[in-house]
Amino acid sequence: MTIISIGLGFVLIFLILSLMVSGILDFISKFLSLKSTYLWEGIKNMLGSKVTQKDVDSAAIDLVTKFESHHLMSSASIPHAKSKSQGKPNYLEAESFSTILIHILDGTDLKSLSETITRLPTSELKSFLEKTTNKAGSNLETVKTDVKNWYNEVMTQVSAAYKLRIKKIGLVVSIALVIGFNADSFSIYNRISKNSITTSNASQIIEMATSFSKSDTYLGLVSGQDSTRGEQTENGNFTNSVESATKLESLLESMTNNYSPLGVGWTSSEWKATISGGFMSVLIKLLGFALTIVAISMGAPFWYDVLKKITRT
Repeated sequence: MTIISIGLGFVLIFLILSLMVSGILDFISKFLSLKSTYLWEGIKNMLGSKVTQKDVDSAAIDLVTKFESHHLMSSASIPHAKSKSQGKPNYLEAESFSTILIHILDGTDLKSLSETITRLPTSELKSFLEKTTNKAGSNLETVKTDVKNWYNEVMTQVSAAYKLRIKKIGLVVSIALVIGFNADSFSIYNRISKNSITTSNASQIIEMATSFSKSDTYLGLVSGQDSTRGEQTENGNFTNSVESATKLESLLESMTNNYSPLGVGWTSSEWKATISGGFMSVLIKLLGFALTIVAISMGAPFWYDVLKKITRT
């Protein structure tokens, strides 16, 4: 058994598990509408949330409600049957945000915009708009540009918060999958080392890897789209990810005489052996799980690239 063959087995397993984690995370994100929730919360914070103040004409100013009901927001929305924030978009361009904000502030020109700003309640939004309108002189486009830059800065922070949330969920999903498949790195090595990978198997892997690299699943993973940056799509990659993982798993089984290095969960004998082995046995098992989880966290695109390099040697 060559080192390359063993390495190939490891890479395939890590790729399979990474695909599964990515697919499950994509499903969870869409089911809970995490992208639209984080985006909308960021926008509400920029607008000062639902703050109502009456001007001299006793007309209520509610920027959040006006912003939400604007036709540009409606056109950017993606209906979701089970969404808690139904109708909210996953992504909004800085240009659209600036246009909507200026419009709901009656910004037909800089004079009317300044008059509306003076009636706003004291907030970060009011301070920002007063500063930028004073700097703009008589140029409304300067205000729009400053608003777009401000939006992009805030969305960078929102994006970071969303990614951190996804990483935490991903860790939980990874732990569940690794333990469920009994995929600790030490056991994987023992199983792979007892089997062989042939040249014909390797050619199958290359063909499948090439096909996968052109799929929407891989392109979506590589692009790293998130809640505020990149295209929004109605259909997720969950089905594609699971299908890709299933195909790789089937190939892996055929390569090892129908005995998959991932195993099929826990057998009673292995469970008893781990428990009866005492503290060191459990510790080694947990260490093996931890190594696999760290490998999965590197992501499917990384393991796909490694797979290509190995199969080319």
